[in-house]
Amino acid sequence: MGDARLATELAIAAATEHRALNVFIHLDPEGARAQALAAPQGPLHGWTCSVKDNLDVAGWPTTGGTPGLAGWHPAGTATVVRGFSTPAACCSARTTCMSSRRASPATI
Repeated sequence: MGDARLATELAIAAATEHRALNVFIHLDPEGARAQALAAPQGPLHGWTCSVKDNLDVAGWPTTGGTPGLAGWHPAGTATVVRGFSTPAACCSARTTCMSSRRASPATI
């Protein structure tokens, strides 16, 4: 198994095993595996990543931590996400985000 595929499988396994920690609001194992298979050699080859919930990824739910956006799936992907996912990194999940991206003193 190549570096990208192995790293992707390890990331998926860890995210699945620790699902109770509520770190991820969305996992895309099949998409990540497809990216790993197609990953060209490059500076990010074999890297897996997750995307914060305030950055759009086409087809993935994006809420920005706001319940009012639950169920919204953007049609496009944010430029910054396209920039690091294209050179060979595999995006496998979306991490949670606090509402309005600000922490309250009670949650720190």
